[in-house]
Amino acid sequence: MIPYQQVSVNAYFEDQNLPATANLDIGTPQAEAIIPNNAFLIVNGVKLYPLEKAVINIGRHPDNQIVINDARVSRQHAQLRAINGRYILFDLSSNAGTYVNNQPVHQAILSPGDVISLAGIPLVYGQDSMETSSTRRLDISAHD
Repeated sequence: MIPYQQVSVNAYFEDQNLPATANLDIGTPQAEAIIPNNAFLIVNGVKLYPLEKAVINIGRHPDNQIVINDARVSRQHAQLRAINGRYILFDLSSNAGTYVNNQPVHQAILSPGDVISLAGIPLVYGQDSMETSSTRRLDISAHD
């Protein structure tokens, strides 16, 4: 250990014509939490979870919105956050890691078809682009 009296810190700042600080436009708070339409996760190829909340916690603990009952999965493993109409996946410092398309990630913007792996458990992210609330009339009469 170094005695307190023997430590000295010298610092200076040199102005090198740095640009002025600018505001970062991240949109309005209302726009930030736009939930993607018709998004879902398929867990382990078996169970389908519609994603309908701005924040979705995934892990082994029963308080999570998506519970994966596997000892390899951390209690609070990952989190999905809806930001500007996209889901972003965040690893919550899990023990076994989080992967998207076989690449380790701390955070990743998800696209339909992405395969997430939580400790070897596969989750497929999907998003149906078809609007289910609107219908169209289709004319199938024969034309001469």
